[in-house]
Amino acid sequence: MHYLLALKGSPWELRHVSVALSREAPALPSLAALSFPISRFEREMRDLLGITPVGHPDPRPLVRHGFWPESFHPLRAGVVTPEFSDDGRPFPFTAVEGEACMKFRLVPFTPG
Repeated sequence: MHYLLALKGSPWELRHVSVALSREAPALPSLAALSFPISRFEREMRDLLGITPVGHPDPRPLVRHGFWPESFHPLRAGVVTPEFSDDGRPFPFTAVEGEACMKFRLVPFTPG
């Protein structure tokens, strides 16, 4: 895993950090406590590549779809896409309410 980090206050000074990972159980120490943006990238790495950020403060999935099997990480080399099935449960969208909230109704498109 390679990180390219810009030093605070100096946009042109960069640091390159490399970490060797195990193929069987890829994991690395989380840097989330140092930077909120890094925390998001680490959650994406876990969801899409199966790399575990050990000690991450927010272990929730970020981009992982609810129908993906636990062992499916779509950006790993040699991945085979499994059959997906709908379990019949509605997707758990977060309800949004409030004065500045707009609601849209989707209507079917009819050409012509």
